[in-house]
Amino acid sequence: MSDDQGVTPEIKVGDTVWLRTGGVPMTVERVYRATDGNLMVEATYFDGEKDHHGQFLASDLEVRPRYGDED
Repeated sequence: MSDDQGVTPEIKVGDTVWLRTGGVPMTVERVYRATDGNLMVEATYFDGEKDHHGQFLASDLEVRPRYGDED
């Protein structure tokens, strides 16, 4: 069973997410519950020069398509 199963239907591994305040598109690598109970997301993103890896509160993110991927 992967870490994202049963955690949230809104954000899943492979989704493209954005910070609610803007920023760059990020690809979800892992979704899990922290020891304090917060839902966390590990994601990778490209800042125009290199790839980065970060951890974010799921409540700070929203699932949206990347630019150009809209239907």
